[in-house]
Amino acid sequence: MSSAEEYRVTGVVIGGSNYREKDKLITIFSLELGKISALLKGVNGANSKLKYASQPFCFAVFELVKKGDFFIVTQVSAIDNFFELTENYDNFIEASYMLKLCNNYIKSGMVSEQLFISFINCLKAITYDNASAQVVVAQFILRFLDCLGYALDFSTCSKCEAKLYNGNLSLVHGGLICENCLSFEKNDFNVQEIGLKKQEFAYLKIINNTTPAKLKNIKVKQIVAGELLKTLKDYLGYVLN
Repeated sequence: MSSAEEYRVTGVVIGGSNYREKDKLITIFSLELGKISALLKGVNGANSKLKYASQPFCFAVFELVKKGDFFIVTQVSAIDNFFELTENYDNFIEASYMLKLCNNYIKSGMVSEQLFISFINCLKAITYDNASAQVVVAQFILRFLDCLGYALDFSTCSKCEAKLYNGNLSLVHGGLICENCLSFEKNDFNVQEIGLKKQEFAYLKIINNTTPAKLKNIKVKQIVAGELLKTLKDYLGYVLN
């Protein structure tokens, strides 16, 4: 019986660090195994043919062997590197934010097919579909919240279950609450909430219900999209902390 287990995973490189003189330890967000760390031997050498596989955003099929708790990369078949992201600074920054979310907050070994597919589709939407990077990242945050167990329900208030026509983000209830519940909570100085403008709520609902391939059709003024994304990032920051 072989002492090494073999694996084949489809994943994206979301982080990495040098290991010894010529090796690199990379972090892969994979469809099959979730977030894993794997060793690329000799990749920092001048003649390494796998140097591309150590770069962030490398989307590939990785052949791995596992010895104990350690993965070693034996072969890589590239699918995409999303190189065009580097041609637009703002797009690159927003795509990097998604990458850092996965790297910093997904637990090792946690498998989420839905989040992985969303990650890939969002990268494609920014890179190739000319979709607003801010709109795309907003959708990814919504999917990330869902993965954490904090999915936003745009139909009913998370406190009183009244139908929502506008909503505000409540840290206490972990979701959207109506104006009446918001007014009640404001009387408690210990309660934290993030108000949403009606326009922001409407856009968020549209973004949440749109497939990644059609995000390019959502036209939002950059200043509005920027404010909306900041609000979502702030809310996610509260959830994560």
